[in-house]
Amino acid sequence: MKKRVVVTGLGAVTPVGLDVGTSWQAVLRGESGAARVTRFNPEKYGLNVYIACEVKNFTLENKIVPKGINPKSLPLNSMYALQAAFEAVEMANLTDDTDLSFRRGCILGTGIGAFEEFEKNHQALLEGGYAKVKPLFLPFSLPSATGGLISIRHKLRGPIYNVSTACASGTHAIGEAMKIIQNGRADVMLCGGVESSITPLCTAGFAKVFTLSRRNDDPSTASRPFSRDRDGFVQGEGAGILLLESLEHAQQRGANIICELVGYSLSADAEHITTGNPKIWCQTMREALKDSNIIPETIDYVNAHGTSTEINDKTEIEAIKMAFGSYAKNLSVSSTKGSTGHCLPAAGGLEAVFTAMVIKNKIVPPSANLSEVGDDCTGVRHIQTAENAEIEYAMSNSFGFGGFNAVIIMKRYCED
Repeated sequence: MKKRVVVTGLGAVTPVGLDVGTSWQAVLRGESGAARVTRFNPEKYGLNVYIACEVKNFTLENKIVPKGINPKSLPLNSMYALQAAFEAVEMANLTDDTDLSFRRGCILGTGIGAFEEFEKNHQALLEGGYAKVKPLFLPFSLPSATGGLISIRHKLRGPIYNVSTACASGTHAIGEAMKIIQNGRADVMLCGGVESSITPLCTAGFAKVFTLSRRNDDPSTASRPFSRDRDGFVQGEGAGILLLESLEHAQQRGANIICELVGYSLSADAEHITTGNPKIWCQTMREALKDSNIIPETIDYVNAHGTSTEINDKTEIEAIKMAFGSYAKNLSVSSTKGSTGHCLPAAGGLEAVFTAMVIKNKIVPPSANLSEVGDDCTGVRHIQTAENAEIEYAMSNSFGFGGFNAVIIMKRYCED
């Protein structure tokens, strides 16, 4: 019999806040984290995109990193994830237990790793040779490095690995962590997504495939999922981390349970590197419903992938209507990317955090900047301002480049 899995801790570093509470309130208000890029001069590189959703005013305290490591020596992605993981552990009131640490693990979703460190050290090598490359550049920049740092900091000696499936990475990490607990291999798992790749090369790469918004003169309204006049996503960054436990473990230590994680599915489009297939996305949602042992009409809210690109938003709404049938017109749908921008592999982790907060607080956040729904996105109940709602079951979707798809389902916790 599968073990029940519950969420007892949440952590977030986002373009609209440096913790869960601040970020959540900003998302409810429909605030945007978009502004002109500050990390580099876009015009220097001939870019036609000047805006992004950067994390702002972020510093990392010594207590949050493993002993002996200078926080300032770490790349941004590791800083964000360490901060979010620490917040999740603190919220869960989980203490280190070296005797049982092999029953605790970590799965993180990320992309290339410390993208900015690769660029900086490559440039240093070209300009100054071997002597100018940072000594710990490589071990700190690998995609797996951040999970390793978290495991060291929190004494996690159980299952640990990295997931890299583009923008579905964070959701895949959460789903895989859930399955590990369900199967009895671990009692506690930290999981989610992290990304920091607002760099000249990465931004240029996204601009080359025409996925980024060029609303440079009005950044705060540039990310506008499902809108009639959407013109691309705004590149974001951050980290979203969940602390999962088996229900038995959480009850034994008297943990405060935020919600329950009940369903997960994954699939591949196997067709196109950037364009999704609504039939496959539909099937992925149906498989998550099947894994949760519920019918479509049970879902109260969908936190959509909703990137603010013409093709993605149209495809996802079509898939939702296929998966939910006539019930779709009553289904509450929003994309929190209107506030955070598209945080890439971190998106699934952040959106899972927000979905858990929806269930906990009985409030549904809006798709920021959605004033007029596009004709190709009609047929569901779009949330345009935050509203109170009794949410029993909620779904979170993630669809990534390469055709990687992941869906998770959460529910309000009850002892029965």
